[in-house]
Amino acid sequence: MSQDSDLAERAARLPLAELVRAHVRRLLTTLGPHRLPRLHARILAEAERALLQEALRAAGGIQGEAAEILGLHRNGLRLKLRRLGLGAQRPARVARR
Repeated sequence: MSQDSDLAERAARLPLAELVRAHVRRLLTTLGPHRLPRLHARILAEAERALLQEALRAAGGIQGEAAEILGLHRNGLRLKLRRLGLGAQRPARVARR
């Protein structure tokens, strides 16, 4: 087994909090004494963006189903998508003749 696949397998077994903690620790180590504006809000927005995108993927792009997966009301999901710049991207309409 390659080192990368072994690492991926171990990461998949870690609790989510441990994965987040490791990434935040690495970010803060990389930043050193420097500070990023609104770091807390940026990290939460990125985590929420990933969660919503994965729920939509799992639901085949159907917002109502994604909302159900997440335990949200459909309109609540739509507001979150809009706030994060992930608004509904509907396929272009095909012109009828």
